[in-house]
Amino acid sequence: MENILSVDDQNFLENIHKNFGIRNAVCDESGINFSTDLVTGNHTLNESNSDYLNQIFKKLKYRINSDFKVEFSATGFNISITKTT
Repeated sequence: MENILSVDDQNFLENIHKNFGIRNAVCDESGINFSTDLVTGNHTLNESNSDYLNQIFKKLKYRINSDFKVEFSATGFNISITKTT
């Protein structure tokens, strides 16, 4: 699959993964569902981060034209995007 995300998008997702422990996310008609809580320790996803995350997922949904699952790998930080429909 072509590279859909900008470097800034990828850096943002890497930081979200590291700071909040998100392992994967599914985007479908019901919205975005994360595999883990967005709260770890004293960190919570603020409104600005949440808005940017939603923008990234809208971009992916538009470009892929499908529901999808995003999986994060801590090894070398890899992002895998898979269509779910």
